[in-house]
Amino acid sequence: MANTPIKGMLVALVQSALWARSETPVTITIDGVMLSGFLISGHTYYASLQDILAQEGSMGAAILSNHLQASLERNPLPPGDAVPADTIPELFYLRDTVRWSGNTLVPVGRWCGRYADISGWMLGAPSDASA
Repeated sequence: MANTPIKGMLVALVQSALWARSETPVTITIDGVMLSGFLISGHTYYASLQDILAQEGSMGAAILSNHLQASLERNPLPPGDAVPADTIPELFYLRDTVRWSGNTLVPVGRWCGRYADISGWMLGAPSDASA
């Protein structure tokens, strides 16, 4: 995406999700694929993965869960932390993500993507394919 006021709005939304822990519904396009979901912080994203892995019960899941927990403890992001306005996040995170496939919404769950790969976006996430 070119450096435009619209891109600046998306940066502000991503920063809001990352630092203030707000959750904003968005629909984004990456390489022609449309995804809809709620922007969340990386901390929220990884904490939810850690919870899923902790419940899995396998040795591999336990190792990954412990690694994520240690990482979250090393890198706490308290709500309300300020971030410089010119900081462009490298990654963005979505929850309750769906992928558009024609008129069908395919549940994806959690999604982590590179901000630089976003080619288009809009506010809002549909509740069903007829919306």
